[in-house]
Amino acid sequence: MSSITDENLEFVETDIFDTIVYQEKPNSCYRSGAGVDILAIRFSLFKVIKYCNRFEEFELEPGVLLAHYVLKLRISRERRSCDSNKRMDRLARYRGIIARSPREKRKFKRKMVMYLSRIGAPEEEHESIIEKILEELKDAVPDLILDVQMAKFITRYTAEHFFDDTHYRAKLIPATESFIQGLEKVTSLESFGGQTCAICMEAFAAHHHLNRLPCLHSYHQHCIVQWLHINHVCPICRHPYATASAEPSDPNPD
Repeated sequence: MSSITDENLEFVETDIFDTIVYQEKPNSCYRSGAGVDILAIRFSLFKVIKYCNRFEEFELEPGVLLAHYVLKLRISRERRSCDSNKRMDRLARYRGIIARSPREKRKFKRKMVMYLSRIGAPEEEHESIIEKILEELKDAVPDLILDVQMAKFITRYTAEHFFDDTHYRAKLIPATESFIQGLEKVTSLESFGGQTCAICMEAFAAHHHLNRLPCLHSYHQHCIVQWLHINHVCPICRHPYATASAEPSDPNPD
């Protein structure tokens, strides 16, 4: 538990780290450069901040993607097969090797630790995350991405426990309407295969409308417009954009 100050408000802050491991999305973009069969393991780390008053807990901002890495785990030394049954057999053989060989299991764990450290997962969480990955690996399918989604849930309480959503939202500065209306529209989604919107966490699809900020981070149109009407910074890199207070006033008002 820690204490922080935001302008004139003092908060008591607590945090909880949690991880989910699952397979759901097809692997349509990750391939081995060596031409062998792989299992794509996608590590994602998010931060979610919640504010709490004496009556209720509420989330003010969408989760922010802090880091994202993909491990192309080689499951066979043979050339990649176009036969899904063969790929399943090779993954099953790889699982058997890890289960039977303490040496291979240690190698697997070292590789997981390397990626978890790179993405910024707390060291004390590594063992439990790896156990979840090993458990999911038992029923894994090579044609699906193995997602390892980690989140740091931060809850902030006012020291006096008096806090309301309207008060805090007043401190978030929206972007200007002219900036929002002038957002660049993404016309080609070919380069977005397998990527997700960092605001709603939904994967980009061909029929989606996207906007790109000048910092080159892209989001669903409805997500980023709603975000910028509340907060003037990029959800990923926190780069600030034009605000109403920064715009020059009209010298010739009507």
